[in-house]
Amino acid sequence: SRAARGSRRDALSLTDQAIAVGAGRRLEGEVVRMLGSTPRAHVLAMLDAVQAADGSALVAQVQALQAEGHSAQGAVDELARWLQLIALAQAAPEALDPTDPDTADAQQRAAQWPADELQLAYSLCLRGRAELPLAPDEVAGLTMLLLRLLAFRSSGAGAPHPRPPSPPPAAPHRVSTAAAHAPVPMTSKDQP
Repeated sequence: SRAARGSRRDALSLTDQAIAVGAGRRLEGEVVRMLGSTPRAHVLAMLDAVQAADGSALVAQVQALQAEGHSAQGAVDELARWLQLIALAQAAPEALDPTDPDTADAQQRAAQWPADELQLAYSLCLRGRAELPLAPDEVAGLTMLLLRLLAFRSSGAGAPHPRPPSPPPAAPHRVSTAAAHAPVPMTSKDQP
């Protein structure tokens, strides 16, 4: 129904395609692949890895998506949809459909993300989707988008990522006491 985007005719057409692809059986994995979507479990794992600031888990999820033949664009679309759902759970929880199986997961994650970081992550997903065709390949584009989300995300403990140490401040220039008390010569513009 999401893939039909509100069109009853498209929903019927997609249902017919799903029946044909599944040879009369409706298998979720095959329908997800047919639609170019990303399985829910992968998207939630990516969101949890970003929330936990776990780069290794993010890369592992991208590799798993690639191994299963899912598209990077589908993954970015699903990430954006989930971020929007989580933002809605934060700002207007009464607008969520209580019968939707995604509602409980969105509400749980709403408590884990600061609203400003959630909005930034959503914006980065939209920009990242537009940048996918510019990447060397879509897997590299998806990986870089996820690492960008990670770079702008606080660590799971709520503290920002550690920054590299700053160089020590330069030693102050010392002036000898004799030079400090010496009279300053007047220039021609200082004279009346």
